[in-house]
Amino acid sequence: MEELKRRLEVLLGAKPEAPVDESAKAGQEKVAREQAKRERIAAAGGQLLGSASLSWAN
Repeated sequence: MEELKRRLEVLLGAKPEAPVDESAKAGQEKVAREQAKRERIAAAGGQLLGSASLSWAN
């Protein structure tokens, strides 16, 4: 069976790549933006706490 598939592929050419799923791509980009935003907020919070602890130490 695999040999038949291989031969057909040679005769017909390889399968074209599937089109890009734009909705999935947009969803992944949104997740990446949200993650970056959370990381920036966490970094800012860490800096704020660091500054507050330094002011208490003096």
